[in-house]
Amino acid sequence: MTSDQFRLERELFVRALMPTMHGDGAARIAALLHARDVPADTTLFRQGEPPDEFFFVVEGQVVMEAEGLPDWTFGERSLVGMVDMNVGRPHRRNCRTTRPTRLLVGRAAAWLDIMVDDPVMGDTAIYFFALRVHDGSRELGHLLEPEPIASGELGSPLAIHQKALVLRDTALLSRASTQAIASLAQLAEEISYPAGATVFARGQAEQALYAVARGVVALRTESGRVVRVGPQCFLAPESSLCGRLGEFSAQAETACSVLRIRVEDYYDQSDEHPDLTRAAMAALALQSERLMDLKPPES
Repeated sequence: MTSDQFRLERELFVRALMPTMHGDGAARIAALLHARDVPADTTLFRQGEPPDEFFFVVEGQVVMEAEGLPDWTFGERSLVGMVDMNVGRPHRRNCRTTRPTRLLVGRAAAWLDIMVDDPVMGDTAIYFFALRVHDGSRELGHLLEPEPIASGELGSPLAIHQKALVLRDTALLSRASTQAIASLAQLAEEISYPAGATVFARGQAEQALYAVARGVVALRTESGRVVRVGPQCFLAPESSLCGRLGEFSAQAETACSVLRIRVEDYYDQSDEHPDLTRAAMAALALQSERLMDLKPPES
């Protein structure tokens, strides 16, 4: 393979991963990769193995499979192995090629180091993975099991440590450090609403993350589907992180309190506390996995 061909393949990978990534970041990601040509029926990784590598399918096809789980089939320009890598757990499925396949392969540790070392890269990765989950949720969210509504006994107004407890128990921040959560709690604005009040109308949501501290908020999609959100949950955090929360409206179903954190402040804190980036990537990966289980990828 010529150097021009390899450069083109790496550029395709970067564009598939994050289309508007800045030049320096794209170069760093591309430098992680090496080409690997493998025959059909080659095992790339097995269930239970650590996620040491991730793969970009240049040509060919791979399938991820496990007993009791739907098969995921990936063709050209697909990313493989990213879910387990971002969650930081052993592989959930086996992965093998179904035909002769050309791959670009990167080391998971190097990818994760870049996310920690380069705040712009970390923010960009969160944005694009959040956008993918947002798009998938719009298509398939009606098939997801409703999240259970937790009981919230906290009164209002909340002390800083109480805000931190609310944020700590959300899926988005459950893997973040105490220090990182405390920094966000300092910035979180508490807002209370009576039952029936509008939290935000469609097209009028601020560029913010909204975490329910007490009560229940009804989040309504463009199609009219209603998602009930209770304490210790954000309102569609993936949509907030990619600037799409304005596609929803939200109304207090009961008297409630929410914590509002500007997205700009969140990203500023993730630059200071890289574990916020890791926590977000893990939460988004798990949500992406749930969506792919509902509608398995088919090449």
